Amino acid sequence: GDFSLPELPEAIDFYDKLFILKWQVGKHYKPDLPAADYMKFRLNEVSNYLSDKPREAMISYLFQDQLPFEYDHHQPSDYPQLDSVFKTLKEFLNNESITKKVSAKVERIKTIRTTLSQNAEAINFTVFDSSGKKVRLSDFKNKAVYIDVWASWCTPCLAQFSKFKEFENRFEKDSNIVFLSISMDDVKMGEAFKLIKKHNPGGMQLWVGDKGFESDFAKRYYIETLPRYIQINKNGTFASAFADTPNRILARLESAATN
Repeated sequence: GDFSLPELPEAIDFYDKLFILKWQVGKHYKPDLPAADYMKFRLNEVSNYLSDKPREAMISYLFQDQLPFEYDHHQPSDYPQLDSVFKTLKEFLNNESITKKVSAKVERIKTIRTTLSQNAEAINFTVFDSSGKKVRLSDFKNKAVYIDVWASWCTPCLAQFSKFKEFENRFEKDSNIVFLSISMDDVKMGEAFKLIKKHNPGGMQLWVGDKGFESDFAKRYYIETLPRYIQINKNGTFASAFADTPNRILARLESAATN
């Protein structure tokens, strides 16, 4: 990119300081502190503790990585804070190239959160069953839908399968709820369903197709990290496009089933 982190042995010193800074900032953290003020506090800590190249590297780290990460799973109501934090960061880092990159990330987060925001209409998609038949979200009209998006190489995904099945068993007599598991493995169909059979996720076992993360489903739903869980209300709107893991979503599923 436009900024290179210090090479060894500078890199070791940089990450040592990063750890210490995280501890220093963490022990002073105040939950009621506005986001922009908290970010300014973090940046002041960086400025006071570091100098020259390590300081610029640390600010670059906060600017390019932490800002998008911390707000990636927030709802649109948080965007005034996001803009305020972004403005604060710009004051500390006078680098137009990095500023443009982060600005693009911020706008992308806003786009994602507007498109997939709570109560927005869920976007129709097409995936496949083991026979190659197309399965669409619209096939489950007037039903609450809970979706587990996973891949065979994703250890945290596999770890949730037992809990996912517990959900399914709890609601097995409730025809108003549908459970889908969608594999993101970008392999041929035969191999994909061998992997699905091997790992045996809960719900209706489906496959995204051999395009994986380049598929229409992945692009429309911004599937970029796994596992990913999606909860859709009976009226076809998002309860949450970034839902919690199965063991925390049970209460929400019950609520969605009655909407």
